[in-house]
Amino acid sequence: MDYDQAVQLADRIVTGRSIIEYKNKLFVVNDPTPFERQMGFVYYEKELARLKEEGVPLQKEVQLTYEKQGYLSQQHKKFNETYKKQLLDLNKELTTVKFKKTEAEKIKNKIRSIQRQQVRVQEIFADISSKSAEYLANIYKHKYFVYALTHTVDGQRYWRGSFEKFLQEPDTFVSFILNHSFYPKNIGEKEIRYLARNEPWRSSWITAVKVGGLVSTPISHATDLQKALFTWSNIYDNAYESYEPPPDEVINNDDMFDAWMVEKSEERKREKQKKQLDKKNPVPTSMKNADKTDTYIIVESPEDAKEVFELNDPVQKQRIAKDEKAIQSGVTKEQDLPQSKELMVLKANSRK
Repeated sequence: MDYDQAVQLADRIVTGRSIIEYKNKLFVVNDPTPFERQMGFVYYEKELARLKEEGVPLQKEVQLTYEKQGYLSQQHKKFNETYKKQLLDLNKELTTVKFKKTEAEKIKNKIRSIQRQQVRVQEIFADISSKSAEYLANIYKHKYFVYALTHTVDGQRYWRGSFEKFLQEPDTFVSFILNHSFYPKNIGEKEIRYLARNEPWRSSWITAVKVGGLVSTPISHATDLQKALFTWSNIYDNAYESYEPPPDEVINNDDMFDAWMVEKSEERKREKQKKQLDKKNPVPTSMKNADKTDTYIIVESPEDAKEVFELNDPVQKQRIAKDEKAIQSGVTKEQDLPQSKELMVLKANSRK
């Protein structure tokens, strides 16, 4: 997205309007207000009930048919449930191997492989959705939005008759309005996030936070796109202002930034748990300085031990796993463990 495109997208979201040209004629389509979204839901429920009466299957019924016919496997379903966590874990791992190009490339290849598989599996689920009553009812709801929210450039509603009469309009025209106002391919979460962290929006947002006046309506009347943009702008504010802000490489990569946010959340959780455990199980004075690189916590059960283990960061967990693997392979002396060797090298280098 170049600068001019970012300006146009920001204007489109802030004004809450799409300007569409069809057969040399301009139309203005407003984004739905909370009241219009309520009305849309009423029409959705009404149409869904009608479709069910006519025997159009619900999405869960279509999915069951796909499973019986072999188009949707258990592996597809499991992947669809877990791929987000897989990507999140890989991107967290990627932030720990910044200066190890070979390892980083292996992780990136795994990410690309999962993303390719994700596209294929999502196509199956999209096909299932398109054959469901919910999908058709959702289109009906958006047709109501087209009917109620399409205006001429001078502000007059284009369709002034009944909704029933509007439904007789040629599908080509209505579909064109739908696709360019309510189903635009250029306004998704990826584009919203890009806009939230880049100019020209960034300066407008920072100024508005200080002096107000970004949009003319109260936040309770904000459109879905406005709420999404405001939310992501606030999230990036928190990241930039954090004690250890992420580098630009992470900020500008959605997946890596998501992993960074999860890691920070886990860090806060570990710190909270550690304080609770320290209060519950104070460390004896004789053990406090046993090793400055470690913190010793005495526990009374395997469940507590597991909770303590979770206080370690991902890098330390990897080191512990290497030590456990070495012990299983026959290493018996502490100084021969990978973590001990690494510590000795660090101490030796610090003396130089």
